Amino acid sequence: MLRLGAVTPDAPGFARLRQECSAEGHRMLERFEDNWRNGSNRFDALGEVVIGATSDDRLVGLCGRNRDPYDLHPRAGRIRHLYVTVQDRRLGIGRRLIDKIVDGAAEWFDYLNTNCPIEAAPFYERLGFGSLAAEHITHRLQLR
Repeated sequence: MLRLGAVTPDAPGFARLRQECSAEGHRMLERFEDNWRNGSNRFDALGEVVIGATSDDRLVGLCGRNRDPYDLHPRAGRIRHLYVTVQDRRLGIGRRLIDKIVDGAAEWFDYLNTNCPIEAAPFYERLGFGSLAAEHITHRLQLR
């Protein structure tokens, strides 16, 4: 059974998740942990959250929602650090994480931006994100 809930770099299984992510050539979970530990981004402003997905007591995915530092609009949000383990992909976990991140986001944000790798673009587009060609932004989901 998949459980979704708040997570930090101190969560059981985070180190393994970060290692797998890094081995695939992605730095997002390294950045998440570095920024969390140095205090530069703790996802603790209004409307911000980091959600972990746990299956059979294994942390199998993570996703965060922040205020977007690259967008000057005061109600611009950003999807951050979405990662699901290789063996758990295509099981709907990424969709469930995004659904949880989007749930309630309109209270704080007018839209959510993301900067995804090209191979993830179809995933975001299936979820209703529109393609956007802007610096640091590949896709946007309108909330209002």
